[in-house]
Amino acid sequence: MHVSRLMLLLLLCIQPSILHPKVKKQKPPRATVVFIIDQFAYHYLPRVKKHFKYGLKELFTQGAVFEQAYHPHGVPETTPGHHGICTGTLPKYHGATYNSWFSPDYQKVRYEVDERPQAAVLHANNAAAQPGISPHNTKVDGLSDQFMQVATREQGYAAYAFSLKMHPVVSCANRLGKAFWFDCQAGGFTSSKAYFNQLPKWVTRFNKRYARLINNPMHWSLSQPAKSAAYQFPNITDYRFAGPPGKLANTTPSREVWREHFTKTPAASQLLLNLAKNTMDELLEQGKDHFLFWISLSTLDLCGHVFGPDSLECIDTLYHLDQQIGNFMTQVNQTIGAKDTLYVLTGDHGVCPIPEIVAERGNNLAKRILAKPMLAEMNKLVEAKYGLKNFVRAYEPCMFMVDQEIKKQLPPAQLFNVLHDLKTLLLKEPGIKKVWTWDELHRLPFEADQLEQFCKNQLYKDRNADIIVMTEPFCLLTHYPAGTAHSSPYEYDTHVPLVVYRKGCIQKMTVADKVWIPQLPVTLAQLLGVGQPSASTYKALPGIV
Repeated sequence: MHVSRLMLLLLLCIQPSILHPKVKKQKPPRATVVFIIDQFAYHYLPRVKKHFKYGLKELFTQGAVFEQAYHPHGVPETTPGHHGICTGTLPKYHGATYNSWFSPDYQKVRYEVDERPQAAVLHANNAAAQPGISPHNTKVDGLSDQFMQVATREQGYAAYAFSLKMHPVVSCANRLGKAFWFDCQAGGFTSSKAYFNQLPKWVTRFNKRYARLINNPMHWSLSQPAKSAAYQFPNITDYRFAGPPGKLANTTPSREVWREHFTKTPAASQLLLNLAKNTMDELLEQGKDHFLFWISLSTLDLCGHVFGPDSLECIDTLYHLDQQIGNFMTQVNQTIGAKDTLYVLTGDHGVCPIPEIVAERGNNLAKRILAKPMLAEMNKLVEAKYGLKNFVRAYEPCMFMVDQEIKKQLPPAQLFNVLHDLKTLLLKEPGIKKVWTWDELHRLPFEADQLEQFCKNQLYKDRNADIIVMTEPFCLLTHYPAGTAHSSPYEYDTHVPLVVYRKGCIQKMTVADKVWIPQLPVTLAQLLGVGQPSASTYKALPGIV
């Protein structure tokens, strides 16, 4: 065989993903739409992808699909996940370590809450006052900021973020974009003075137009025939380990349940997408013609925590999102043009299957560890041995905070002994793998793709607790006796889908290389012709630019 042909064959066998042709250069798209499906774990795809028929099918079959995309987080939550997607860097730099952390007086600090008057919420429908909302806790700029820097030189640029929850849109809009979220008390979408002086008139009109839908129970109809193969999975109607309300899919909720659980239903996702399209239409009328839209779809996460990823609610939510995203893409393509629109699909984190179900399937190491009894046992040990009462004050996944006043008063040697004994106690608990103090984890060296490094990536001064825990796989250290969460560095919590698609330009490509989600905003910045987020040190995704 000719030597050059032999070398080519060897390259094809050894480095298949490197040989994907690079995307041909094109002018920046007029519209960029990033769909972030909250809690969209990659492990859903083997079950559901073959049943997609609409938007998700088009993205997975026509787009550039990255099969090994990961969030480098030890506790993959919504806030650090969305920040990675938008800022292109790690919590230890952007500061959004978790959804919430502790103040020095042991109170929970929510990332997005800002009590200053300039962040006051613009209350829809005369709702009761709520804390202000802003990105003041984000320590770096993001892609929305870089995109809107262009607006200082050129007219027509608009960056908007939409979600049913507050913290995803605050993460995505950054300081120069605009944010809308669903106000459950008011029953409508709102924003804050960090983004608008007053709620735009088109949002007020939108809320009035859809008030009937929001306030009147709707039947959750299944997206596909109930007896079809799309729903033939183990434990899909097993509600033994689910939280309230026990069942939502294929039911008509009572009015009380509807108001409480509306945001878990497909109707809420459709409402959000309607607002996004309505906003695009309004902005076009105002003369805007370059859009960066972040659409964070929360229903899968809200269902997943309660029912688990094996549930009918979660499986059917994805089928509804498939159709809803497909309809939205059709509308945008008709307005902007398919070849002028760049689409991205990803998730902010994955999810752990309900541990009791995992254990019943044969993995007897899977278990639920309740935080409250664990905290009580820790305090019992410290009081008995050192005479210190209520030394351990609070727990948030996956960290314990100790009494800061007592901690300051203890001699260093005694503090070391107390913390050592607490770590030893935690490590005796089946299901807990590693335990560190903040200082220990901060000092330890790890490789970039080690699970322990994922935990270290989320260290930021004064935004973590004193004792940090890493559980064994499929073990939850949690406040809740039912449902599930995403609080580990393992595959099921960190591996998410990632698709980039622009018709005629970025399409029909599969990349098997392992990539990191913070590479995405760097890639988008290059595709959009704007500066990349300033704190990102990641390279662009392979084969895209």
